[in-house]
Amino acid sequence: MMLARALAGEPRLLLLDEPVSALDLRHQLLALQVVREFAAGGGGCVVILHDLNLAARYCDRILLLEQGQLRASGAPPEVLRPLPLRSAYRVGVAVRSDDVLACPSVVAVAPREGGPAAISGSGPELVGALAALFRRGCVHARVIVPPGSPEAAAAEALGFETVAPGEIAAGPGTKAKAWAFGPPPPGLTRLLEVERVEVERLDHLIERLHGAMDGAGAATRAEPGAGDESPALAGSTSTGG
Repeated sequence: MMLARALAGEPRLLLLDEPVSALDLRHQLLALQVVREFAAGGGGCVVILHDLNLAARYCDRILLLEQGQLRASGAPPEVLRPLPLRSAYRVGVAVRSDDVLACPSVVAVAPREGGPAAISGSGPELVGALAALFRRGCVHARVIVPPGSPEAAAAEALGFETVAPGEIAAGPGTKAKAWAFGPPPPGLTRLLEVERVEVERLDHLIERLHGAMDGAGAATRAEPGAGDESPALAGSTSTGG
C-alpha cells in the first residue's frame, strides 16, 4: 500500500528504506519488480537493503556502508566481494557466480576466532576441504596454491588469503606448520612442517587451528635456513597441538 501510494503521486525519485523486510518471497520479488519497472521508465530509485542477494539481482549500482562510511561503490560484481563484505559485516563471506540469475550470490557464516593457519593441497580434495572449513566458520586460513589455479579461484571465492608456494617458508628456528589436503605443492614439504589431514578429521583440525596457531606456530614469510629441520610430509597422525 505504501509503494502504491508513493507511485500514485507520479514521483521522479523513490527513496525506499527496507521496502521488502516484512514480505514473503513472492511479494519481495513483486515489489522489487515494480521498482525495476519504475526505473526502466526513467525514474530514479535509492533503496536500502540488507539482503545482499536481492541487491545483487535488482540493483544497477551498490554502495557498501560501514559505520556510516562509504567503503565501496559500483556494479554488484565490483562491490559484492568476500573481503570488503567481511570487513563491513564481520562475518565469513563466500561469493559465487549464480549461473541461473547471472549475478553474484552471497553466503555468510559466523566466524570462529583464532589465529590463521596455512592450508595446502591440490585438486578436488583441497577445494572440498576449504568449503567444509568455511561452513564450520574457519575463515582466516592462508591457502598455499599456485596463482591463477582453479584451487586459487575457489579459495578466493570463499574469502581465504592465497599465497604462492614459493612465498612462504620456515625461517631458522621457526616451526611453521601447515595442513595438507591432497598432494601438497612441490617443494612445500621442505619448507614447512606439514601434516596430512583427511577431510573427515576437520572438526579436530578446526579446534587446533583456533587454539594452536596464535604466535610462533603461525607460518611466516622467510628464506629457509641451512639448519632447517622441518620434516617431510608426515602421516595422518597428529604432530602437535
